[in-house]
Amino acid sequence: MRVGYAFNWQKRLSFRYPLFGNMLKLTSLIEFQVISAVCLVFSIQVSASAQNPKPRHLVDDGNPPMSAVIGYAAMGADSAIVVDNTHTIFLFISDRREKIIGQNGSGACEHQRVTSFSVDGDTIFVLDNQLGRIIGYSVHSGDCVSEIGRSEFSEFAQIERFENRFYLAKTKYNSASSSNENLFYYLDLDNQLQPLGLTIGDLKADLLLVPVRMSRRIPKIKSKGDKLYFILPFSHRVWHYDPQTDAFSSFILRNGSPDISRYATSVDPENLAKLLPQLEFELDLFLLENEVLVMSHFESQFILRSYSYDGDFISEEVGVNHIDFEEDGSLYSLRATDSETELYLIESVDLPTVR
Repeated sequence: MRVGYAFNWQKRLSFRYPLFGNMLKLTSLIEFQVISAVCLVFSIQVSASAQNPKPRHLVDDGNPPMSAVIGYAAMGADSAIVVDNTHTIFLFISDRREKIIGQNGSGACEHQRVTSFSVDGDTIFVLDNQLGRIIGYSVHSGDCVSEIGRSEFSEFAQIERFENRFYLAKTKYNSASSSNENLFYYLDLDNQLQPLGLTIGDLKADLLLVPVRMSRRIPKIKSKGDKLYFILPFSHRVWHYDPQTDAFSSFILRNGSPDISRYATSVDPENLAKLLPQLEFELDLFLLENEVLVMSHFESQFILRSYSYDGDFISEEVGVNHIDFEEDGSLYSLRATDSETELYLIESVDLPTVR
């Protein structure tokens, strides 16, 4: 009633006194222009903020300080597991160091080397091939919750915990290894290693006699849907394993390495020193919704290539930043800074566009 009464009162005055009505219209017009101007300024500010978001950093003000990052795994709820080159494991929340997980050492439930790791729920499982064990640490408390020790673990370099089972892959083979040597295993209920039928012969790859370490970054088996995906040295393929059908398959990756078959038995350091810089090594893969991205290193630069899950080549980008992790379908690089606390600038890496 009050709103209607006020409206009628203004209408009556406008009808009897036209000048008053014009003043009301002018007042409404001015108010409208002011409101529009305020909205425009706010819109410009929001747009500028969206185009220039506050830079993200990995912030560490703890002790001992984190060193160079060699492993990063984004988790849900704005958190991540980070491993540095002292093999210390950190939990970061909102890009800020929260705590240290686990304990470095050689005692019970301790680790010396984070060879590979897998996060399953609230537990991070660490493969330490130096001590020959798999240790489970609670992400929430940081305490050890499980430990499996086997001397055979020293032969493996990649791990994944998938559907309550451990899967492990070897990467330390060379041209002197038997073509029948199995490369992919799982742990049964008695924690015994069981081969899954992928051998060195299946790689159909030329190998060198000398061991070659491709990168300091921590290699990992990764899961997507109902399959496991991984990279094996010198095979220049993305491998995937389906636990439901117990079947392996792969697709070929583009690669710029020369023919190395004549070097299979070479131990000449001079020749190998010339050869190694010419080789392209696949370092990591990132499983997005509709494509697989593979980062490699070739001719002193990083290359990012995109493939469909069927193995069709889509695009590539040469000279990209080193990619450290994937988060919600986006790729990120960690660039070291001179700050004592904001140790790394987190930079977005564009998906490859060159076809």
